[in-house]
Amino acid sequence: SRQSIGSKMWNANKKSIKANHLPNLLDVAFQTLVVRRAFPNFRVTSWLMMPDKAKVWKAPSSDKRIKTDPPPTVADTQSLIKESVAVLLNVDELVEKALATNVTYPGSENG
Repeated sequence: SRQSIGSKMWNANKKSIKANHLPNLLDVAFQTLVVRRAFPNFRVTSWLMMPDKAKVWKAPSSDKRIKTDPPPTVADTQSLIKESVAVLLNVDELVEKALATNVTYPGSENG
């Protein structure tokens, strides 16, 4: 579920983001910051598409291939996501933590 995946991104007591998720979250945080500065009057939400290990993937039959001409609609894309092993995860809370905290990582001046 979305909640269980999101909770696995935090270390104990939600004090820090787990290191294996940090590169993706920092990337999303940077993109969020850029969009917020470019469009200050907009509300920006941040999402990651993550694998949901509770789902089992079934290979699509040949008649279910993704059609690109014409391009898929939003409804087509949402349908594909529902049928996939991926889940959309809102990471706003994690992004805010990353933007508000000095982040250290291996190779950084503080890491």
